[in-house]
Amino acid sequence: MPELCSLKRMTSFESGYGLWGEGVKKGWALKSADLVSSLLEAPTFDHTIGKEKFYSIYKKLYFFCFEGSRKGHYLFASAFYRGIDSTVTAEIDSPPISAGTFCQFRFYVFANSENVSLQVISKNVLTNERHQLMEIPKGDHQFSYQYQNIPTSNSGTYKIILTASFNLRPNMWADPWIAVDDISFSNECQIGDSAPTTNTTTLKPPNNCPTVSCTALNSTAQICLKPSQMCNFIQDCQVSSVV
Repeated sequence: MPELCSLKRMTSFESGYGLWGEGVKKGWALKSADLVSSLLEAPTFDHTIGKEKFYSIYKKLYFFCFEGSRKGHYLFASAFYRGIDSTVTAEIDSPPISAGTFCQFRFYVFANSENVSLQVISKNVLTNERHQLMEIPKGDHQFSYQYQNIPTSNSGTYKIILTASFNLRPNMWADPWIAVDDISFSNECQIGDSAPTTNTTTLKPPNNCPTVSCTALNSTAQICLKPSQMCNFIQDCQVSSVV
């Protein structure tokens, strides 16, 4: 339910970096799917807007459906082989987070090669101590955006660091790249800084629902959203149905 969420809790990269990259931004950039013509160079679509299906008639007898690109932006990093075996990294940090209890960090990732991996790291703001929360290993890739949901339980104030590693070797079928889109934090995460927000506390939960209730997207049933369903770029409710 994006309309109920803090603007600093969700980042689609359609209007810039949001609060990402204010401390560290090395090797990551915003990329427009409009400028991409082949999956060899980058995703031809972003996750926020997605793909578009087209239909055509062949010999007036058969219908064929194929997927095309749509406009959109995503966070992107890549590396190029320069004739020397090497490992190149790209890093970007989140806004500061305060969460002494359970907090979920969620995002979508799209990688093209076994020569790229992504580490998700928590970094204590005061001590600079780092803990790896997750690694999407080399070879674990598909030609689509994959949803990742990572619990964090760090006390104090910390940042999430996204670190992409590229192993550059000869005879690669394509230069490795990775795209990240639609980053979000669950409601338990207290996001720092002073980005504009939407008030999420004025709605009174009806029917003993601890969050908010709404009409389900594909039915007329009234559902109660779980905390993990809030602000995660997944549409669960019909438009303007929240009560």
